Amino acid sequence: MTQFPQPEPQDQAAQQHEPATSAEVQPAADLDLPHTGDDQVDEALERLLVVPDLPPADQVEVYVGVHRNLQDRLADLEG
Repeated sequence: MTQFPQPEPQDQAAQQHEPATSAEVQPAADLDLPHTGDDQVDEALERLLVVPDLPPADQVEVYVGVHRNLQDRLADLEG
């Protein structure tokens, strides 16, 4: 059986995701959202501002809703 070298301890630490500190996270209220000129798209982007304050399970619901609305808007434009 082939033996593979084990990673050095510092390699393992470098591979782990470090959570952002509060100094690195910009509050959603301070974000400057781009204005697309399309009211429905702008409303969808604004709905994303609540995501950082929600628990992960609720974040998914917001993402799915925004994605659905953007897909509907694209379908409206296409046809």
